[in-house]
Amino acid sequence: DGDGVDDGGRGAPLENHKAKDMVGKLFVFSGKALASGGALHAQAFHGADAHGGFGSALAQGPDDAIWVGAPRARSDHGSSQRIDLRHGEHMAFTAGAQSAQTGEHDAH
Repeated sequence: DGDGVDDGGRGAPLENHKAKDMVGKLFVFSGKALASGGALHAQAFHGADAHGGFGSALAQGPDDAIWVGAPRARSDHGSSQRIDLRHGEHMAFTAGAQSAQTGEHDAH
């Protein structure tokens, strides 16, 4: 999130959201709060497709970004999303195509 301390992420690929089963969810925890023992603040990002499994795979990217896999999204073609943790923006990539912000973001 740009504060100079690595953040932590946890995928929950079986999470339901807005009457859609198993869209998946990613929780991102502030590394600064974790290191200091302070209040735990999490950002949450949801997948878009029922049974998509968003959050099944996570990878750290450059410039405070995280890549999130959803292997069963897009009719089992799968997708990945690059999430910019500084700005809460995300971009989806599916079968060689790129689409604008597809998931949802909640600040908790």
